Amino acid sequence: MKGDFLHALFLPFESGVLSLPDAGARILFMNGEVCAGIEAMRNSRLTVQQYFRPYVNELQQAGYDTVADVPDGGAFDAVLLSAPRQHAECLHVMAAGLRVLKPGGVFLAAGANDAGGKRLGGDARRLGLDVGEESKHRARVIWGVKRASGDYGEEFAAGDYQPVCGGQYISRPGIFCWDRIDAGSALLAASLPGGGFTGKVADFGCGYGYLALHLLTHNREISDLYCIDADARAVEACRRNIAGRAFKTKIHYRWADIASDDAMPEGFDAVVMNPPFHENKETLPEAGLSFIEAAARGLLPGGKLWMVANAHLPYEKTLSRLFADCRKIKEENGYKVFCATKGAAP
Repeated sequence: MKGDFLHALFLPFESGVLSLPDAGARILFMNGEVCAGIEAMRNSRLTVQQYFRPYVNELQQAGYDTVADVPDGGAFDAVLLSAPRQHAECLHVMAAGLRVLKPGGVFLAAGANDAGGKRLGGDARRLGLDVGEESKHRARVIWGVKRASGDYGEEFAAGDYQPVCGGQYISRPGIFCWDRIDAGSALLAASLPGGGFTGKVADFGCGYGYLALHLLTHNREISDLYCIDADARAVEACRRNIAGRAFKTKIHYRWADIASDDAMPEGFDAVVMNPPFHENKETLPEAGLSFIEAAARGLLPGGKLWMVANAHLPYEKTLSRLFADCRKIKEENGYKVFCATKGAAP
């Protein structure tokens, strides 16, 4: 999500097309991050909405008030949006921002040109704004004044929680593989030993809950299952997918940065995971490596890590270094599945 396009979001203020909100004005920065422009808003009543836990940690460390979702019934004087790439998700958050913006309030949104920025003007007009636009930093910023109250129901619903995969699951745009079963996760599920999990188990990067539901369905002796993800929306979708099902297992939901949060639970008998490996179009194997390291810290001696990864990612050396035994269980269709056992404590 991080990128130069955030510089474009503040261009209308820098050029004088728009005046900075008065001190005390209520401002909502949606999908916000720590960036240069946000400093100019510090004297206002600024709320930063962010669902991605690592960015929330950065914002809170910098002294900003954060919320995971758009506050219900808000009445903001200005709404700023770092626009997401996925179109239905973008329409949803634009509609959500306009719902809590006062009539007469200013709405701004910016996105990279190659990640949906070019369509922002058309989307804003569809939502009833008279739009100004400017391009810079390979990005587009749009702005407009909200003239009257509106529901924006169609656009809001397009990106809200909804049935997917023929009604098997609940998910929403923006979550990893939101409307389908990820091929890597499916391969991992097919490789897991049925009935082979007991005790305290974790699903690192649980997404909307596909692997968690597989574990619960095939392993009735799991006492506790921890569903952990950095995306607050994914944790909520996972909760909705598991809720109301007849499992004896105690379910714990954690919105956390698996790589670095100090409060991450430990003492697991097993961890399963399909770790992330990219941000936007950039491959970042470091993310998967940090998940492996977190699993090694969190497992009990003799505990097992089951994971799937894209075949080209270089995880074998780290697995061999951190675990007493590591076996490649399967490799097919561009994925590889590993089972690694943690050694005894020194």
